[in-house]
Amino acid sequence: KAINEVNRVLNKSGKAVIMLYHKRSLNYAAHRILDVPFDGSKKDRCPVERAYTKEEIRKMFEKYSSVDIKIDYLFGTGWKFANSLMPKFLHRALGKKIGWHIVIEAIK
Repeated sequence: KAINEVNRVLNKSGKAVIMLYHKRSLNYAAHRILDVPFDGSKKDRCPVERAYTKEEIRKMFEKYSSVDIKIDYLFGTGWKFANSLMPKFLHRALGKKIGWHIVIEAIK
């Protein structure tokens, strides 16, 4: 509903830039395997747990005339140690495949 509302209020040929979490990311997989909530609290699961695949995003943005989807940001905030050890070129390359953020640029 929110994606459709953005489309409704955009001017003709207007551009929306939206970030959603990536369901097929390293960060998402690690949290699921370890059964650790994203906010660190077992009581209240964080709303960040809503993550999407590129296919789901394409369907959500089907009313837009043009949609560009990019994946980025390999690690979540709890990965400081791994982040500091990984070479930047590898971090960027993996981030584009299994990164935590999906950035969508959509034209009405």
